[in-house]
Parts: sequence; structure tokens; C-alpha cells
Amino acid sequence: MTQLEIYAQEGLRLFQIQDGDGPYHQFYLAWNEYRHNPAVLKDVTNYYVVGCALSMFVSYGTISDIDTRQSIVSVAYMFISMAIEQDPSNANYYKARVVLMHEQREAFEYTVSSVVNKGVGIIFMNFHALDARDALLKMIYHDLATAPT
Repeated sequence: MTQLEIYAQEGLRLFQIQDGDGPYHQFYLAWNEYRHNPAVLKDVTNYYVVGCALSMFVSYGTISDIDTRQSIVSVAYMFISMAIEQDPSNANYYKARVVLMHEQREAFEYTVSSVVNKGVGIIFMNFHALDARDALLKMIYHDLATAPT
């Protein structure tokens, strides 16, 4: 288990028994671990734990920089998606991904927009915001429609 996973797991454990600084500090350490050493991401094996921890970390609202939030949300989405790929029968994985997309819509729309509006140019991206919003809603609908019950 990587140090990133250890921090993430401890943060989620603490979050079950308390809210506030204890879990937040562990989530922060997890984020710092991959921020200063991105190569650690390739060694993660517990995708769901890391994805959820990063999702919880960004939900505290202490990160105001949209680029940083976008980065954290994208990594969390990637790991939750990898967990779904490993076990598509776990409805909690789909729920976590839908919650992440819904709660972090603004940050996530930037990522979606960069894919949906590829080649549009940064100046005109705002004119295509509805395309990104529609794509995001389709992604959420897909998860809701395909998640096991």
C-alpha cells in the first residue's frame, strides 16, 4: 500500500467517527503526496479509497483555485472509474462517481469542456458551456441508468 493510500484510508476512517480537522488533514496529506510525486498515482491499488478521499477533500471547499480543484476532481473521477472497472457490480462506486460529478460540477465541467470543445480555442469555450453541461448530465444519467440495484 502506498503512503497515498494510507493517508486516504486513515482520512476515511476518521471521517466515519468525526468531522473536521482530523479527516481533512489526512485528505490533505494524500493530496500533497501525489501533488509532489505524481508517479505515486501509478502504484495505487485501492482505487475506490483514493478516489473517495480526494472527493471528500475537495468537498471541504478550502481549495478555491479552479485549476487545482479541476485536477483533484479529475484524479478522483479517474480512480472511482477504475474501481468501477474492477467491480462493475458495486452500486456504491457508481454513487460515489455521481456525487462527485454533481457536487463538483463547476470544476468537472472544465475537464468535460476541454474534451467536448476540443479545438474550439480558450476564448470561445464559454460559448460552448451548454455542450459541456449536457455532456456532464449525460454522464450522470449513464451512471444512474447502468448502476446495479
